[in-house]
This record gives sequence, C-alpha cells and structure tokens, in this order.
Amino acid sequence: MHSLKQIMEQIGFDKDAPIETQKAFIRHLISRANDQSVAKKKQKVPQKNETKICEKDQQLEFVFNEDKQVS
Repeated sequence: MHSLKQIMEQIGFDKDAPIETQKAFIRHLISRANDQSVAKKKQKVPQKNETKICEKDQQLEFVFNEDKQVS
C-alpha cells in the first residue's frame, strides 16, 4: 500500500511548487473526480422491466400513395 505522499508524487504533484500551484493541482484533481462520479451516475442501467425483446419477427408494411410516385 502506498502512502499519500507517494501517490501524489506519482501523479505529478511537486511539493516545491508555489502554494497557489499546489492548490490549483488539488482543485483540478477534485473537479476531475467529481466529473467522473457525475458521469457514472448519468449512465442508466436498464432495468429488467424496461428491456423489451421482440420474440417474433414482424413484417413492416409500407403504404405508398400512387398519386405521388417519383419518376
């Protein structure tokens, strides 16, 4: 198991950077994590009662008006 310090170094955090840069880095990580969690929530998993499977093939019928034929 890695420590938080090791993980932060692996993802590019620079402890010697200016404090504002460090804060921006952390804010960026938080916003990306929030974006990912929202994206996961938006993905809808179909429920068993929502899935409709056609058990029998159906022939589609098209009725064309003979007056409006394209030549």
